[in-house]
Amino acid sequence: MMKIVLLTALGVGGATIFGSLIGFVFRNISHKFSDIVLSFAAGVMLSAAVLGLILPSLNYGGTHGILVSIIGIFTGAVCLNLIDKLVPHLHRLVGTDTETHRSK
Repeated sequence: MMKIVLLTALGVGGATIFGSLIGFVFRNISHKFSDIVLSFAAGVMLSAAVLGLILPSLNYGGTHGILVSIIGIFTGAVCLNLIDKLVPHLHRLVGTDTETHRSK
């Protein structure tokens, strides 16, 4: 069991290091490519949240599993929204918030 945990930790850590090295090598990427990469990462995180967190909470929640899961999801969403509103954004502090987005 410990061998699986160690291999998983090394795999995740190695993937993080590999991804950060790619980020240092390719600094000037287009906005469109950045959006593609970020949307892929968001999809991976969404699937990890559903498969790794929400489904087990439904299984282990017992008779009130759905209620506990829904409360947890909404509490997490409110906390993330508050953090986004309260924590200053670095790009605004250093004055690099010059990127314009197309309105649809």
